[in-house]
Amino acid sequence: MEQPNTDFAWTVVRSYLHDVYVKEVFTQLLKSDIKGLSGLSEKVLKEIEYNLQHAHDWMYRLGLGTEESHARLQQAVDRLYRFIPEIFNWDDLDKKFIGDTDNVAKNWKNEVSLVMAECNIAIPEVDEIAMKDYREGFHSEFLGHLIAEMQYLPRAYPDAKW
Repeated sequence: MEQPNTDFAWTVVRSYLHDVYVKEVFTQLLKSDIKGLSGLSEKVLKEIEYNLQHAHDWMYRLGLGTEESHARLQQAVDRLYRFIPEIFNWDDLDKKFIGDTDNVAKNWKNEVSLVMAECNIAIPEVDEIAMKDYREGFHSEFLGHLIAEMQYLPRAYPDAKW
């Protein structure tokens, strides 16, 4: 999610891939025995499904639209798909709270594969993770820019009340 918005198609692809992922994670969390987590997941899923529908619609509009919109969507998928293995690099905490992480990954892959096929978008081959990922505190250079932008107002106006 920390990758820059270089193009509208990039924003759409990033949102779509992420929204399918969080939908699957929170759907799995509905089964949680942890007090309050199931109820919270139910509330969050409503927002996630709304956002997913919006991104889903744009995937179809761009993928089945003009030659240029299709090419830009394919380019965005080609560039952003390399980050996908990172989101399924589950740690013990993920497995403890989410539970069936294999089901999350399977459902994500099925949904994304179907939409990509219907939009005539090829899914690129992606290597396994060859470097440390965000769970180990490693991020791209773009996270620093994003954090600086988010911190501007509170730093510029420390006494402000929102």
